[in-house]
Amino acid sequence: MKTALYSTLYPAITPYLAPFFKSIENQSDSDFDLWLGLDSFNQKDLSPFLNQDAYFVQAENDTIASLREKALLEICQTYNAVILVDSDDILLPDRVRRAKNALNTYDAYACALKLMDERGKPLDLTFQAEMPSDWESYLSRVNVFGFSNAAYRCEILKDCFPIPRETVMVDWLVISQVLAQNASLHFDAEPQMLYRQYRNNTARVISPYNSEQIKRACTLVLGHYDYLFEILRKKPAENVLFRQKALERQKAVKQFAKFIQDEANLRAYTEKINYLKSIYGWWEIIAHPDLEYLWQ
Repeated sequence: MKTALYSTLYPAITPYLAPFFKSIENQSDSDFDLWLGLDSFNQKDLSPFLNQDAYFVQAENDTIASLREKALLEICQTYNAVILVDSDDILLPDRVRRAKNALNTYDAYACALKLMDERGKPLDLTFQAEMPSDWESYLSRVNVFGFSNAAYRCEILKDCFPIPRETVMVDWLVISQVLAQNASLHFDAEPQMLYRQYRNNTARVISPYNSEQIKRACTLVLGHYDYLFEILRKKPAENVLFRQKALERQKAVKQFAKFIQDEANLRAYTEKINYLKSIYGWWEIIAHPDLEYLWQ
């Protein structure tokens, strides 16, 4: 299986590049090509960190979404599989091997993540999927296939583009399209990455949250559904159940968005979401089903 490992580099992640590249060098399976997207990042600045050959894709008036689309489409032309990692995170030694093994059977793979703080200190917390009875219901409201922990067969991934340039949640939009086309998914419950957490993560997974984070996340989630259904109108989903579940979920989030326009409601919801659990899937904090009684 001809495999690429892809990550995007940008100036803010420079302090984390040494452990990131070291973890790539330490992979138990080294049979892959390294691809790097450069977003306002000078290739010359990699010389202290990068000790192996790599292919580069330079941003040119690109957005978060369009740079990744450009790089991944180029990869899909010549590779069978692509493994996606974030450059401020750390790969555990079997990350590549386990992803490649899974992609011999499945179209898409993601792994659990051990959480660490900004300085790399372990938080003794693990990001997991809930191992859903059906991916359709789960991935219509939560994402666990991020661009830090996912991998795809290229024959499936290439059909997920083009995507809107303005979208922020590229990862969720991609896995949603993969599922919409009845592809097979696998989640590895054994962590294969160390996932760095910041005070102001865009896609925060650890409570506590504040009200502003809830409002901002709600806006992004509503945008995700708009982009998803714009795409599905152009290439209808083979997986009718997923489309149905996503439509139901979009309706629920719209109701939730109206509910939190009232500041008292927003404060009440924020308080309860912080006591519900300590670790969430990406975007799971929005309109959580266990708290529906608040707005329905």
